[in-house]
Amino acid sequence: MPEIWLPYGTNEVVINIKAENLAETADVNDKPLQEEEVLNSLKQVERPQAVVTDGTSASRAILEKLSRVWGDSTGILNVVELKSWQNGEQDTNRPADKTSELGIVDGVLVRAPVSMLEAKPLLISACVFDPVFGFRGPEVLLTKMTSLEVEALKRWNGTMVPAGDTDPFWFASKVADLFSGLKALTMVPTAGGPAMLSYGEVKASSEGARGYLRTSGKRELRGSRLTMLGCGGSDYDSTLADALVMLGNHLNIIPDEAEVIIAAECADGLGSRRLRNIADGVQGGRPGESVEERILKELSEKATVHLVSTLPKSIVEKRFKLDAHSSLREAFEKVEARHSWRLKANIIPRAPLIWSVPYNEQPNVAK
Repeated sequence: MPEIWLPYGTNEVVINIKAENLAETADVNDKPLQEEEVLNSLKQVERPQAVVTDGTSASRAILEKLSRVWGDSTGILNVVELKSWQNGEQDTNRPADKTSELGIVDGVLVRAPVSMLEAKPLLISACVFDPVFGFRGPEVLLTKMTSLEVEALKRWNGTMVPAGDTDPFWFASKVADLFSGLKALTMVPTAGGPAMLSYGEVKASSEGARGYLRTSGKRELRGSRLTMLGCGGSDYDSTLADALVMLGNHLNIIPDEAEVIIAAECADGLGSRRLRNIADGVQGGRPGESVEERILKELSEKATVHLVSTLPKSIVEKRFKLDAHSSLREAFEKVEARHSWRLKANIIPRAPLIWSVPYNEQPNVAK
């Protein structure tokens, strides 16, 4: 009986499925780089005045190794994670930083803190698939740091295109172009460490990681009436909003009238104002205006959705109209029993690192 592990928060949960109930498992096949390979690559990284990371565990692990390479054991390097930057926590010992105008992208004025421009921080980020931007990486990190993610999303046409050439990513890349001389360290994470590292100017660093991930993460899957999805662990499933975005990478392989089981711990709750309004029964706002709400709507229209999480059952079922479960086994047995144990499951343990494509269909991606 196959034993399959799915990331869930900071841990993993296991599901045992009989071979006759398993269609395909689309998991990451990459091996992590050896420690010596990682350290040799990091020795090429110039020591900056500051570092900005995307806050993922993969980036923290790389930064820890970089600190050893640079000899910063005392923690003297100025390190900022994206969340603290967005919350205004980057420096509590001085008044708000002055900003400088960098240029205009598609009619939008781009500003950046003067301290950031002077420090020229190293950007450290994980490269994963994203249904709106195509990929996450240093360009998206910079767009969020400059509070221009909303502007990027205005250019989204509403379709899910993981690994694709999207207008939001085009906008993010044009924003990144305004930061002359900025360096980035971009990695493709896998279990046990980075599968690859790419260092250089932001554009070159990103292109290297995206090219690797586009090839290594592609999986062709035949449609199955039961799909089990892991949202990638605490970096991507700490809130329902984060988890839903990762699920958007796989909507194209879920057939109509299917059953979908989602493993997402959601330890930090819902994660977006729109989802909180839905949970509170608050009306208002344009339907489908948020990415996560649109993904939830499309997913619910195609399938019966079962959520394994720590969210209150009443909210999950009454407000979001999803079936709530306390374990993968409970969800799987309920689904299978309802269908007389005839369904075969497609399992995608790590949604951020897999680009699922309908079998024998070729998507429209950037050349």
